[in-house]
Order: sequence, then C-alpha cells, then structure tokens
Amino acid sequence: MSKLDIKVGIDIDNVTCNTTEAVLAHYNEKFNDNLKIDDIKDYYIEQFVKPEAREIIPTYFEDKEMWKRVHVINQKAIQWLIDNTHVWWVTSTPCINIPKKESFLKRNFQNIDVSDRLIRATNKQMLMFDYVFDDYHKNLKGGAYQPVCIAYPWNEGKIQNRFRYKSIADWIAEYFGVVIEDEITKDYEMNQYNMSMERK
Repeated sequence: MSKLDIKVGIDIDNVTCNTTEAVLAHYNEKFNDNLKIDDIKDYYIEQFVKPEAREIIPTYFEDKEMWKRVHVINQKAIQWLIDNTHVWWVTSTPCINIPKKESFLKRNFQNIDVSDRLIRATNKQMLMFDYVFDDYHKNLKGGAYQPVCIAYPWNEGKIQNRFRYKSIADWIAEYFGVVIEDEITKDYEMNQYNMSMERK
C-alpha cells in the first residue's frame, strides 16, 4: 500500500520518549525529593527543583544513568505514522545529545533509516511539514504546519485545546478513524491527567 502524501515531524523528548519523567526520577533519587509530572507547570523544570539542583539539571541530559530510565512512548502510533506517512524526527537538543537520541530511535524503530530522518532544528517553524507533534507550545506556533500538541501540564492553557491530544493515538483516531491501543508512558498514564480536552 502506498503512503499518504503527508509529511510529519515528530519531537523526541516527551513525544517519542519519556525524557522529563526520567529526569525527574533521576533528580528525586539524587536530591531526596518527590516531584511528579503534575508538578511541572512550565516547560523548563529547573524552577521546580531544589535551588541547589538547578545548575545540575541540564547535565542530566548527558548522564548515562539518567538515560537508562528513558523508554519509548507512543511507539505503536508512531509506527503507524511511519507505515502510512512520511516521518522525520525533529529535535532542538544540543548537538552533544544527538548520538544518544539517534541510537535510541534506531533501537526502537528498526524499519526506518533513522540517520536519514533525524533533523536538529532550534527553529522548527522553518520546516515545511504538514503536521508537527510536540509538547512545547512555542514550537507549534508560527509554522506553516498544523500543530499537534501532546498534552502535559506545562502546555495547558498555552495553546488552544483543539490542538491538544493526550497521545498520538488519539490524534490518529480522530483524523483517520484508526484505533491504536498504545502505551503512552510506562509510569505516567496521561488519561489520569485532569484537563479539559474539548475541541473548540
């Protein structure tokens, strides 16, 4: 079956893998704290951790122990997009983190040439996609693409609810009528997140 003529950009952190959840688990263990996803009301988590940890948090993204906590999310839904559309992963991560993320994608999505489908862009608005899936509201405004915001506490109220979805599978179900039973995250069920998801 031929693919749909649709170009899709997918973020990595918090859309393809549970980065913030893993960072919080690593931080909680190191600093004897109990922060949860629900506590993070802004994209940058440094303001929610203990003061003595704020300068350390950015180093976690290069920490092998932290990366052992990272696992794939939305896997079945992303695989459906790979099979039926033209997919690229788009990340604004520092260059030093690209090899880790490329290796992660290759382990979890083996039927696509990840090296040819991984883009680093700090300004995602310059990319000519039909749809972009992201958790950071600023990446979803001002582009020529249709925004699809994966809902987390840090993007609530910052983008219209009609663009927010609990998961990629929910978006696929609404737009294509295809039901995909997908695990969103291992430890954090987004359907327990108390938010209004009315389409306006």
